[in-house]
Amino acid sequence: MKNFVLNKKSQIAFEFIMLIGIVFLFFGITSYAIIELSETIRYRAEEEYLKDLGLRLKQEVILASGAQDGYYRRFEIPEKINGNDYNISIEGSFLVIKTKNREYYTRIENFTGFFNKTTNEIRKKEGVVYINQV
Repeated sequence: MKNFVLNKKSQIAFEFIMLIGIVFLFFGITSYAIIELSETIRYRAEEEYLKDLGLRLKQEVILASGAQDGYYRRFEIPEKINGNDYNISIEGSFLVIKTKNREYYTRIENFTGFFNKTTNEIRKKEGVVYINQV
């Protein structure tokens, strides 16, 4: 009888440990899924922000190209994207915006100059669009 009670207690302890293990496994898998989902959302948000910024800058050049000589406009570009540093450059006829994780390219033509983070000046003089150049 004493042996039966001991076996019953051991079985209950074993089942309890198994239950705790299953609960921890469930929470581990759930936590991993939540972390992966939040990373995906952050990645896509950064991708969309780069695209929006690139298209906005391209639109500035298109607008200035269609304007008459004497056109002038000052506009701002943020210093950071979602708190992260980024680079903006011109490679051939492409505007390139790069972060640590992403790159965005868009074709942009018919201008001379470069884009700065923060304040930029765009103007059209003698049929040429200048960005941050006199």
